[in-house]
Amino acid sequence: MPDPSPPGANSRQLTSLEPAVGALVGLLLLGQHLAASQWAGVRAVAVGAVGAVRTSGAGSEAIGEERSEA
Repeated sequence: MPDPSPPGANSRQLTSLEPAVGALVGLLLLGQHLAASQWAGVRAVAVGAVGAVRTSGAGSEAIGEERSEA
């Protein structure tokens, strides 16, 4: 079954997680630490990206297709 979401939809959400991955790499490999408010921002972006990915396929049609009502 083909993915009903538009091309590149998931890549946009993955791109939004890039700062979170960078913060984790900085912490684990470089020993850089973020303030609590910065971690809260990273968490908010990650939760938003996960929520967008989970809802992106719900009810969306592929580009160029019309919804047929039965």
